[in-house]
Amino acid sequence: MIVTSIVFFVLSVFKGVPEIALVFYIPVFLIKAFLIAMVLLKKYEKRKTLELICGLTLTVNLGTTLAYVLSYIF
Repeated sequence: MIVTSIVFFVLSVFKGVPEIALVFYIPVFLIKAFLIAMVLLKKYEKRKTLELICGLTLTVNLGTTLAYVLSYIF
């Protein structure tokens, strides 16, 4: 699911979204990479870490939207 969202974000740039969106997407991509690592290492078994993963997932969702919005503003 996370990998497909990265692929579709890049494809949207090829289909008309301004290229600067990729610059705004870099922090979001780094958070996604961290989340992928956390899940693969099964860090979600501890409650505090699971809360962190959930919070970062919300951040990724908002960050992706923000990257699109900022690309059209700048």
